[in-house]
Amino acid sequence: MSIIFEHPGWLLLLVLLVPVWLLAWSTRGSHGRVKTAFIFGTRTLLVLLLAVPMAEPIWEQEGEGVTVAVILDRSRSMPEALQQRSVRFLQDAAEGPGRRAEDRIAVVHVATDAVPSAMPDAGSVIDLSAEPADLSETNLARGVELAKGLLPTETSNRILLVSDGNQTRGSLLAAADLAEHSGIPIDVLPIKYRHANEVLLDRLVAPARARRGQPIEVTAVLQSQGDATGRLFMRRNGVVLDLNGPDTGSGLPLTLSGGTHVERLTVSGDQVGPQQFEVVFEADSPAMDVIARNNTATAVTFVSGQGQVLLVTEQQAEVDALIPHLTGSGIDVVVRDPGSIGTGLVELLAFDAIMLVNVPRWSFTEQQVTAMRAYVHDAGGGLVMTGGPRSFGAGGWIDSPIADVLPVRLDPPADRQIRRGALAMIVHSCEMPKGNYWGQKTAESAIEALSRLDVVGMLEYVNGTGTQWAFPMQEVGDKSAALAATRQLKFGDMPDFSPSMRMALTGLQDVDAGHRHVIIISDGDPQPPAQSLLRAYVEDKISISTVLVAPHTPTAATTMQQIAQVTGGDFYSVTDPNDLPQIFIKEAQLVVRSLIQEGRFTAARTSSLPGPVAGFSAVPGLEGYVLTAPRNELVQMAFGVPTTEGTDPLYAWWNHGLGRAVAFTSDVSGRWVPKWLSWPSFGTFWSQTVRWVMRPATPAEFTLSTREEDGDVVVELDALDTDASFLNFLQTRASTIGPDGEVDALTLQQVGPGRYQGRFNPKATGSHVVSVHLSTPGEDGAVRSGTLHAATSRSFSDEFRHQTHNAALLRTVAERTGGRVFDLDDAIVPDLFDRTTLQPPRSQQPAWELLAILAGALLVIDVAVRRVSLHGDEVRALLQQTSSSGSASSGASVAAWKRSRRKSRSVVTEQVTEFESATQASPPPASASTPEPAAEEVEEESSDMVSRLRAAKARARRQQSDGGEDDA
Repeated sequence: MSIIFEHPGWLLLLVLLVPVWLLAWSTRGSHGRVKTAFIFGTRTLLVLLLAVPMAEPIWEQEGEGVTVAVILDRSRSMPEALQQRSVRFLQDAAEGPGRRAEDRIAVVHVATDAVPSAMPDAGSVIDLSAEPADLSETNLARGVELAKGLLPTETSNRILLVSDGNQTRGSLLAAADLAEHSGIPIDVLPIKYRHANEVLLDRLVAPARARRGQPIEVTAVLQSQGDATGRLFMRRNGVVLDLNGPDTGSGLPLTLSGGTHVERLTVSGDQVGPQQFEVVFEADSPAMDVIARNNTATAVTFVSGQGQVLLVTEQQAEVDALIPHLTGSGIDVVVRDPGSIGTGLVELLAFDAIMLVNVPRWSFTEQQVTAMRAYVHDAGGGLVMTGGPRSFGAGGWIDSPIADVLPVRLDPPADRQIRRGALAMIVHSCEMPKGNYWGQKTAESAIEALSRLDVVGMLEYVNGTGTQWAFPMQEVGDKSAALAATRQLKFGDMPDFSPSMRMALTGLQDVDAGHRHVIIISDGDPQPPAQSLLRAYVEDKISISTVLVAPHTPTAATTMQQIAQVTGGDFYSVTDPNDLPQIFIKEAQLVVRSLIQEGRFTAARTSSLPGPVAGFSAVPGLEGYVLTAPRNELVQMAFGVPTTEGTDPLYAWWNHGLGRAVAFTSDVSGRWVPKWLSWPSFGTFWSQTVRWVMRPATPAEFTLSTREEDGDVVVELDALDTDASFLNFLQTRASTIGPDGEVDALTLQQVGPGRYQGRFNPKATGSHVVSVHLSTPGEDGAVRSGTLHAATSRSFSDEFRHQTHNAALLRTVAERTGGRVFDLDDAIVPDLFDRTTLQPPRSQQPAWELLAILAGALLVIDVAVRRVSLHGDEVRALLQQTSSSGSASSGASVAAWKRSRRKSRSVVTEQVTEFESATQASPPPASASTPEPAAEEVEEESSDMVSRLRAAKARARRQQSDGGEDDA
């Protein structure tokens, strides 16, 4: 350890030691020898402790130990057997003879993202127990960045990368350069493999657009490593097409001889809307094709035709009264339930408008809801939501992506007094893949489905602490606090249901709510609750629904079923975690039933703007609706329901993004609007509404196409006027919509007469939709607008394009950073903690703060030593009394101290008396200038021990002075 100074010039203050020493030397006669030496040393140290901190000293200490951050590539391209073998290899190496007690290990798993599974610690274990959520890509650079962040500064550090070297995202070399700059070597353990026989369906090419009745040519491009035989199958919108003609089977026989093989297929264009084509190759023998994930390719073609309207409902009776009126006005209607509308945006683009008729949020997947929002906002589609007991806020749509699209707010009005609900969630450990993620996701889904007036609370078991409120029962409000609490859940392993259920019961009993409900998510392992506790729930009319996930015991389902059955709740056994959010949304709706308003109501026109209801100044009365709140901004509330507390929305509309949306808070089945069904204008009202929200037809002079080029997708727009002349300098608004609903802006630049071009990279697998909104003035001066769509598909990740490893990249990384290259076949286990090339780190610790504190303490001691005088006998008596007073009372201690003080005074008095007697035996001659005080005066002035001692010392000095004069 060494010491350096940031500002050594301040050390010149040490010259103050000279006057300090001189001052101490000049006063040496007034103190004893020991006290003088102590004062001399104390003042010297005090000057040192004041001068040295001003120079800001820093202790430099050399670190001990080596930390190795192991990065494990967990992407899909890594053969599982080789992953397990590499972990065994590293476990042996980690316990090698070169490891010391102070050495540490950190573990990072990397795929699309990087996650740590073990922090730097001597007890960390290298294993495959954890993995990132998405294994479809490889971002080795992200793993190196995270590993660098985990490495401590007080040890020497190394990084060990275990991978096949195939990366699909990021730049490993750039991350290696940063590691080399930080002095961190990267050792590599290449995972080597080679697929000798492999067939890859490279891509499927289809035209972006086609006319109805026009044949569509689809081209499949295959790559093979060697000879292979198999069959090519094709689906169109999920329906298998017969490619084999009159021969047996629907698959087309193929013989591949290595290299590239192109197969052209022709299908009819008799269907309108987006046509999704999927081609699959199946080898005759698994030995001919090792990786099955890269044997599928997809493409999309948009076939123009008459627009359609999609009616989504779970019960046909909900739309029976509406369909005849729409079809009678020339609108093509398709009725489907939520499970058959597809999972992405491409399927929705077949329709010009969507109507959600009394359908709840929990009947849709997250992907479907996200796609519907993108359909309106970014693809220019239309949306109509009608009411019913399972719609709007009562159907779980609060704070969903669709809530942003609707022209009403789904939370109740702030000034409306309604009966609120209360929900308590008991969250147990989720021992399933990505269990903590799904646990948080389900809790968030339930909270988002509640209104701001409802009450919510969360309970969990924390290992080592017990059951506690992760979020105490309170009003939801803006939900930010509740949602933040879900991200802090610890998911402990609960041993018994009773404590958490008892706390939930107490919390709900204290809440004034119309309905009180509990949701339990668990693996069913905890001990069942007592029957008396369940009876208490029944007596308080509190229901419990249970969600069973990843059970470990045969009795788990029985326990969870009994809790739900006794209390009047529902039981769910979940095998697919994607179902969990919908279950919690559904259960949360049990506490928001107060949003449904039933009775006899009169509707009134509240907006004079025509919009979709032009020509309607009045509508029939109704008997129910779902309570919503007016949305300000640019919304028009055409009809409302006047109440004593304000006007509730009945019919509202607005433009949202590129599309339009209408909200009708009552229903269309006759449940709440029997008078409407007999109203002569019922059909006109709804056909006019639907036509208003429908996406406008795109001018035929515009064409949009896509093609692949160097891994990117090139988007081209050709624009012609009605007279076939080129349209230049168009203002366009383009975007790409990924399979997860993520929207990215796309810039189209003019590259030629009437031609515009853009480029993007489709990273995620699935269908990517390109949406281009444009407007151009017509011959009559009116503006023509429209939205064009094209789609491109990425069938599989680039992970599955690699036929072999990329050990060369890993060796380059090791060379750049000064690392080592290991081999699984090495006979000698390497030393992971090799120190030969590492420079021990030197940590710096400021020392001036400690020195300044010591200087302050020493100053107090110096003042005390110079100002306070204590007699030796008194100090010894006090110390003796203190040591023997441990068991005595406070009063006795004080009394003993007083006796010691009196005794000490008597001893001093005797010494003074003896001294006076000796001086009186040979009295010195009297001095005229300094008369000796009488003994009585000394006694009067010496009222205490210290005064007497001082008087005696004064007499002794005078006697010595007088004696010296006589001798002279």
